Amino acid sequence: MGAAAIHVHEDGFTETGGLAALTGLAQGYDFATTTVGLRADATFAASWPLTARGLLGWRHGYGAAAPLTLMSFQNSPSPFAIAGLPIGRDAFVVEAGLDYAATANLTLGVAYSGQYSQLASDNAFKAYVDLRF
Repeated sequence: MGAAAIHVHEDGFTETGGLAALTGLAQGYDFATTTVGLRADATFAASWPLTARGLLGWRHGYGAAAPLTLMSFQNSPSPFAIAGLPIGRDAFVVEAGLDYAATANLTLGVAYSGQYSQLASDNAFKAYVDLRF
């Protein structure tokens, strides 16, 4: 089980360049998630030091699902709202990885992580070197 709280703050800004220049108001929004699922890992024989990791879970989001910013054109009395892409309230979460312990201080690994909801999907692949000293 996991949880995250996210606060995003935008500073205000003013463009230059005539009537089409924008002014953005300073603002922020909050979003939180909880994740429930099953995480497992297994290490194979000592002669071949591999560790496999995995996660299957469900993530639920709370708060501002769609980032919103207020803008106005130069010399305009009324601002207008621009909404970003909404974040899916519920998502299936999957992670898988494989680590190879080359030495006691050096680990090489590859991993995949993904989130799948009705609104969007997010995928990431990474390879890494972990050197401890």
